[in-house]
Amino acid sequence: RNSESIASLKKAYVLDKGADPNLAVMLMDAYGKNNQKAEADKIADEVAKSAPPADPNDNSGQVKQLLVLANAKQYEKAAKVFDELYAKGQISKPNEYEAGYVSYSHVDGREDQAIKVINEGMAKGMIKPDANVYSVLGQSYYYTNNAKGAIDAWTKGAALSAKGEQNLLLAQVLGEESRYAESKAAAQQALSKGTDSRGNAYMLIAQAESEFGLNNKAAMVAALKEAEKDPETKSQASKMLREAGVK
Repeated sequence: RNSESIASLKKAYVLDKGADPNLAVMLMDAYGKNNQKAEADKIADEVAKSAPPADPNDNSGQVKQLLVLANAKQYEKAAKVFDELYAKGQISKPNEYEAGYVSYSHVDGREDQAIKVINEGMAKGMIKPDANVYSVLGQSYYYTNNAKGAIDAWTKGAALSAKGEQNLLLAQVLGEESRYAESKAAAQQALSKGTDSRGNAYMLIAQAESEFGLNNKAAMVAALKEAEKDPETKSQASKMLREAGVK
């Protein structure tokens, strides 16, 4: 009931005068879900423009900006604040590291910084190496054309994840690297974990089994027939079956 919550949140935000950054996050979220992006951006700008403390050694004002902007998905603005804090050596808490790497990972061309912050944060014990972190790390490596880094990160993430989505990402990049047996195994693991993208998993298996990979036509056809059952991959699977001479 976002439209109803806005009035109360707005009043609380005004009365609080910025002491609790969560109020700004909640208000921006409510505006966003109520299709009032302009109002959400206005609150974000107010937070970003709030004066930092007079003491240059006190980073509390900028940290508040960073956390509010990152939580509000204002990633470019959050990344700029993180840049300033990081340059001064004033990033020191887990939630600050998280705000930084999440923001970087959502800004085109800043994946390298996301990688640096994650690896540094894990080395310092500030970032817990869990499935979500490895997911972001793998994507950041992938988008910087570092297949080795992506494979390493998604392998670790897949081992920690109950769902099969990182296994599927791993299968994709392994296939792109012509490591077909490993790609097939990762896709099968994704299926065994219950991935939501079953059709894509079977398509990756089919590609691994194709003449360009393991060259097992019967296994390729079997995988394509499974992929054909998924609406998302039905058309592509059917086309490949026709090309393989299977009616």
